[in-house]
Amino acid sequence: MAATVVRNEPAVLKYGLKMLEQYNLAVARREFNSGIIIDQSNPTVSNFVIMEYIRTLVSPELLDDAETHVAIIHKSIEKPGLSWHIDDCQITKRKTPPDYNTECYILLEDNKYLYFNTPNKKLPKFTLLFYSSTFNEDFTGGLLVLADNTMIKPRAGWGFMLDSREAHMVTPVLSGNRFVTVVKIY
Repeated sequence: MAATVVRNEPAVLKYGLKMLEQYNLAVARREFNSGIIIDQSNPTVSNFVIMEYIRTLVSPELLDDAETHVAIIHKSIEKPGLSWHIDDCQITKRKTPPDYNTECYILLEDNKYLYFNTPNKKLPKFTLLFYSSTFNEDFTGGLLVLADNTMIKPRAGWGFMLDSREAHMVTPVLSGNRFVTVVKIY
């Protein structure tokens, strides 16, 4: 009989759980009914509508800040799904703490840092997901899974907001098309 191989949990998941607890990231989670379904043949037409809706979800002052950067990405999640990740982030090792872009580094443990390589060198604040397809109707598989094993089943016209520092993954898409618009607020 062959032995079962037990793999170590991915480092991103391990540190994602640590960050979840240390910074209480779950408080930012919010499911919402936006009623917005993005036309995938011309998704950029919806960017203005998305920005107006976002103002109802987060502090208007946050979006009015001249330093705020918003990225809107329309995409289809492919069959393999997405492995464990933290948006715009990688784990790095450094012998000494950084002396530049310090706000983009979060110490994890002994010389290990999360480094956020963002467009404007600012720590990301929120990630908002606007779904344009429905789990078990338009596609199967494709669940959003958070580090604490919370699972989100996408529904067209609905969305989910989370702290951008939260580790997450998407299970493999087994059939159909899973469409999502990702909005990142920096």
